Amino acid sequence: MVVISVEVDVKNQVQLITYVDRLAGNFKLLKSLLTSSLTGLFGGVHLLPFFSPIDGVDAGFDPTDHSQVDSRLGIWGDLRELSEHVEIVADLIVNHISSASPQFQDFWRDGASSPFAGMFLTYDHVFPTGASETDLLGLYRPRPGLPFTNVTLESGVKRLLWTTFNPQHNQEGLIASSLVSTIDCWQETAFRPFHWNRAYDFARLCLPGCHLWPSVRVLGGLASSL
Repeated sequence: MVVISVEVDVKNQVQLITYVDRLAGNFKLLKSLLTSSLTGLFGGVHLLPFFSPIDGVDAGFDPTDHSQVDSRLGIWGDLRELSEHVEIVADLIVNHISSASPQFQDFWRDGASSPFAGMFLTYDHVFPTGASETDLLGLYRPRPGLPFTNVTLESGVKRLLWTTFNPQHNQEGLIASSLVSTIDCWQETAFRPFHWNRAYDFARLCLPGCHLWPSVRVLGGLASSL
């Protein structure tokens, strides 16, 4: 793993990693738990995906909208309130998106002319000069089979799309505008009063192919300089 670090005051304590709904139900109940019976037990909490929806085909790692908190958990304000009491780690996952997302649906309708076409990795994008049997067999993924799904667009054109985990879970190319817009959303809707190294001591950023090549962890504060 490649680690990019900045100066942050990280507590050297046990860190809790959890889905909000599975442990407490929602953000408010999680804050109540961490500030009552679990006070001081954890130095921080890593919240697994809380975007909408949290119950997709890949447990939240296939959001339809990176700018929306699943309403069953609460709102951005609840997340900001939680960050005032405990250091938080969160997954940006800007390279994972659901086939039900508006961006993919636009690509499905308009194909290469869609402004979102570049977000989705096609076979010829991954292997511009083609791939041998050895190349394909050398790919590792945490699921059986190859990481491509045969998709028929509305026009009838067939494309092989990279789907890391399942046919509904599309792997995005890391587009700068996608990353910046997600960061802006987090700052504007939930963390405007805070610096990244206060509101999020860690922002875990999975890059394209993160399950095939070393992933990158971006520490809080770095994101604000992007």
